[in-house]
Amino acid sequence: MTSVKLTEATEGETIIIRVDGRVTMQTAHVLLTRLKDCVGRTHRILINLVKVDYMDSSGVGVLVTALKLSRDKGVRFGLVGLNERVCVVMEMSGLTALFEIFEDETKALAAMAG
Repeated sequence: MTSVKLTEATEGETIIIRVDGRVTMQTAHVLLTRLKDCVGRTHRILINLVKVDYMDSSGVGVLVTALKLSRDKGVRFGLVGLNERVCVVMEMSGLTALFEIFEDETKALAAMAG
C-alpha cells in the first residue's frame, strides 16, 4: 500500500512540512490539503522531501499548485532535500528553475528569512 506521512513544524514565520513516503496519485491530495491550509497561515513554507522515496507526476503537480497558490498570496515557498529520484522528476519536467531549492533546512531557513 502506498502511503505518505506529513509532519509540521514552525521555525519563526516559516512552516516546515516534512514529507515521508511516496507522493503518488493515491497520496498527493493529502499533501495538497496540508499545503493549502499552510498558505493561509504563514509568510514562508518549506517542504522537506528528504524522506520521499518516490514521487510521480501527481506529486509534482501538487508542488506546482502549491507554488502558484503561495505566489498568489505573497508566501515564499521552498523545497529542501530533493533526493536523486525526486530531482530527476523535477528536472525532466523542467521545473527546477521555478522553485527555490535548498540543500538542507538550516540553509533554507537562513535564506528564506533574509
